[in-house]
Amino acid sequence: MEKRLDLLPEKLNASRRALADYGNASSNTIVYVLEYMLEESSKTKRQDQGDGEWGLILAFGPGITFEGILARNLTV
Repeated sequence: MEKRLDLLPEKLNASRRALADYGNASSNTIVYVLEYMLEESSKTKRQDQGDGEWGLILAFGPGITFEGILARNLTV
């Protein structure tokens, strides 16, 4: 996805960290990714996680299920 969406590697740090810490937790991974994004914002004293007003977080579960969050400017 990183290459296909032309994302910088650091944009997926929270996703990679959630995978490393919890393994493939299926669709509930979204909660862990949000937690890490908010934690990083607090550490760096930034109010957002990057270069945009909107963010999209998707996670896929078993079968044909998925969870998604469309967020506007994740502020702390």
